[in-house]
Amino acid sequence: MNPAAFSLVSPNLPIGGYSYSQALEAAVECALVKNAEDFKKWLYQCLRHNLEKTDLPLLTRLYECALCNSQADTKRFKKLTALTLALRNTKEFSEEERSKGKALARLIKSLNLCLNIDALDIASGSFLSAAALYARINSLSLNTLLSCYSYQYLESQCIAAIKLIPLGQSEAWKIIHEFSSALEGIISKSLLVKEDEIGAGLLHQTILSVNHESQYSRLFRS
Repeated sequence: MNPAAFSLVSPNLPIGGYSYSQALEAAVECALVKNAEDFKKWLYQCLRHNLEKTDLPLLTRLYECALCNSQADTKRFKKLTALTLALRNTKEFSEEERSKGKALARLIKSLNLCLNIDALDIASGSFLSAAALYARINSLSLNTLLSCYSYQYLESQCIAAIKLIPLGQSEAWKIIHEFSSALEGIISKSLLVKEDEIGAGLLHQTILSVNHESQYSRLFRS
């Protein structure tokens, strides 16, 4: 594997993904997720809806135009970045997308990896856009990008579950191992999602995200 791919796999560096729970904290607070079995049901829904129907189809399209080698590519990259932010339909989800995007864009800039100012400026507005640009300038394949993104999403949810449920580390590793085998199928199905079908998210997760904004005590930023 290209060494650059490992930066996309880790939920810790360089984007600080460990700071976010994707509304899992609110689900635990409301007693919707109380144990490992509850968490597995939660995780399955997140992977099937958030990744398969939204994030991965967006990443695929962003990857195609991320280098902004033409005016058409630049226009499409900007449009897809705006769509990504529009689909982050709560304040916390939107701030998470922007914050992680800025962090990865700063890394790209600090390493002098991208000379296209337009591409870097657009990518700084969204983590998905920055991840797509990072993959292209490091010659990572689309499948590598989708696989890395999916794994870091899976692992970051399990890290959050360890702190929140709480979930033992051995149990969390078993869940990562179990769900990792399903990622290939999710990635394959995401490639079949048409552009006008992108965005079939989870209404319940949206409501939990809104509740989390005013939760009296929080460990995570989302």
